[in-house]
Amino acid sequence: MTSAGFARWGGLTAIGFAAAAVVGLALWFTGADMPEAHHSAADLAERVVSIDRAIAGAWVLILAMVILAGFSWWLMARYGHRSTLVTVGAGELALAATIHLVENLLVIGLYDGIIRPMAASGGSDSAAGDALWAVASSASVLAFGVLGLGALTAGMGFLRDLGAPLWFGYWGVFTGVLGFAAASSGIFAGLSFLAGPFNLSMLAWLIVLGLRAVRS
Repeated sequence: MTSAGFARWGGLTAIGFAAAAVVGLALWFTGADMPEAHHSAADLAERVVSIDRAIAGAWVLILAMVILAGFSWWLMARYGHRSTLVTVGAGELALAATIHLVENLLVIGLYDGIIRPMAASGGSDSAAGDALWAVASSASVLAFGVLGLGALTAGMGFLRDLGAPLWFGYWGVFTGVLGFAAASSGIFAGLSFLAGPFNLSMLAWLIVLGLRAVRS
């Protein structure tokens, strides 16, 4: 594969990840009504709009995470020999993708095996459901932090080693800080609203990175 073809492949992968993530999140949020980490399984059963739509969204998000892992490999292959920071950041992105993938598998099991019968019966308490949701939501918070760390590290690498425009590098750093803040919602529930802005900033940053790669 030529250098231009390799750059184009990576750029299209970044855009594909962003597209899959947007579709998955849209399905998830319209199906599950934006559940928060501190809700019990009974709360989730009461708030759910369409379990099938939420599960479909989780499967699309799993696909997005697989694509993100591939994109992380591309970052290492394309820029790793020039920037250790970008290599480390790419590894952190791959780790976050793995955590999110496991989280969504847990969520599928929770909604299909526990929330579905609870919603049909009026939503009684479920200790198993509460425990599974606590694990899944904790994984989500952890993934936010690791994604943020990946964006922060890669952004610093683009600034220091690769001569990227200042606005692009600082955008990555800002996205990383936003990811840390969103992850802290596991301790400070009032910061949970930052998950949305972080997701948008991260997706947009990766799209711009993909477009820059296609043109380079």
